[in-house]
Amino acid sequence: MEDRKRLLKERQKKFGRMRQVQGNKANQILKEKERKKSRIMKAAIDLFSRHGLANIAVEDITLKANIGKGTFYSFFKKKEDVLGSYLNIGLNKSIEEFEQQFSPATPFLSQIRLLAVSFMKHLFADKDLAIIMFKERFIAWGKENENEATVERALEKIIENAKNKHEIDPRMDTKFMAQMVHGICTMYITFWLNGAIQSKTMLLSQINRAVTIIMNGASSQHEGNYVNPDTSLPSFG
Repeated sequence: MEDRKRLLKERQKKFGRMRQVQGNKANQILKEKERKKSRIMKAAIDLFSRHGLANIAVEDITLKANIGKGTFYSFFKKKEDVLGSYLNIGLNKSIEEFEQQFSPATPFLSQIRLLAVSFMKHLFADKDLAIIMFKERFIAWGKENENEATVERALEKIIENAKNKHEIDPRMDTKFMAQMVHGICTMYITFWLNGAIQSKTMLLSQINRAVTIIMNGASSQHEGNYVNPDTSLPSFG
């Protein structure tokens, strides 16, 4: 009986060691895959930034990253997917930073500025690369895009919070206002990318001015006379 117990314990220890070894190997394989993917992205982003997306082939990326084409295609279907992955990472970092610093007590305009600064930090640190990302973005403009939806959800959170504090009229359409603010930000970022706005500081200032006008209204007779804009549109049948 004692021998059977001893053998059972030894067998359990052996299986435990085997599982640990297998787990260590699996972790090593996973880490190696992550390192390879990181090398691909680093090489691709450097090449895109210096030469442009159109002038870079998958072969250029694999040569710079010192990996085979098969390895590249195990992570990405095409070179554009590398840019998309980079965009996703930057967007997630921006939203994460915004969420960490978000406070319901913070004024509406300050929250908009906080979100914009997070994007400038994590998405638009490299202006040349930002230009390439925007070109790709405009090609897909109007199509369903999870990145665009993520930005608008963050804006909707800010707007709902402002409505709860009566900084914004509670009757305002949250989704529509989020799209409007998003559009304004996109327009001024485009101006910055093409050189019409010279600095990020000026960019943030212009966004702040435009959103302030939206908040305050342009009409001298708007106060106390909220009108649903859809009810004043003509019918086109």
